[in-house]
Amino acid sequence: MLSLRIILALVVSGPLIVEPVLAQQSVQDTARARARQMDQQREAERKRGLEKRFPVGVRWVLEDIGGKRPPAGVEATLRVDSTYRASGSAGCNAFSSAMYPAREQTLMPSTPALTRRTCPAPVMAFERAYLQALYSRPNWDQIGDSLILKSRAGVLRFRRSL
Repeated sequence: MLSLRIILALVVSGPLIVEPVLAQQSVQDTARARARQMDQQREAERKRGLEKRFPVGVRWVLEDIGGKRPPAGVEATLRVDSTYRASGSAGCNAFSSAMYPAREQTLMPSTPALTRRTCPAPVMAFERAYLQALYSRPNWDQIGDSLILKSRAGVLRFRRSL
């Protein structure tokens, strides 16, 4: 009879001992989850703070596309104004469009308006490669007086111009 009372006492008191332990673990898990969430928010805010602002109002002259210089006598340019209107010369034709900086230093261009001049085949091939790289949502970075646009269509390297 005594052993039955001890067993009953253990069965009855068991959940009372376990429940506070489980409740305490639950509170600790919730606190850890909140701490992780706050760390993630701080990291996201830190990253946003480190993102650069796209340099507006600057005229950029293309130095090369993937290491290839423009054909002799051809100048390709890019300028994005404070209203995020991009314009410039593609080598033969002039272009204009909206071009918004987005997260992670990506440029989001709209469809460009182009003039319709015809130039020699090498210049037209260069222009096609330039516009394709420029309008394929490139990531950008500015290092000193250089602007670098990288996309799956190629890498454009510009230098600041007067």
